[in-house]
Amino acid sequence: MNMGRCGGPGGKKETKKPPKKFPVLGASAKETPINLFLVDSGQNLLYKAECIGVESKTATPMVSPDKEKTPLYYRDLEYYAWFRFTSIEPFPLDR
Repeated sequence: MNMGRCGGPGGKKETKKPPKKFPVLGASAKETPINLFLVDSGQNLLYKAECIGVESKTATPMVSPDKEKTPLYYRDLEYYAWFRFTSIEPFPLDR
């Protein structure tokens, strides 16, 4: 799977401002990668991802900080937070 950046929260729901602790999470992930789970509720799928950074703004949404590594369908969208992943793997729901 192509690794790079992904905005949040995804889907068609209204985008909410990220928690104020996102900068702390981003700094922590740069020091030591963090394992996160991503949910595709439309297809009932779960993924395990390794995050190495989070860039966020609490005042206004922003475009991807690295458009080349952002999937085409997200490139021109604005979100309050962008995550940098090194890996995204399917995670079985029956575990």
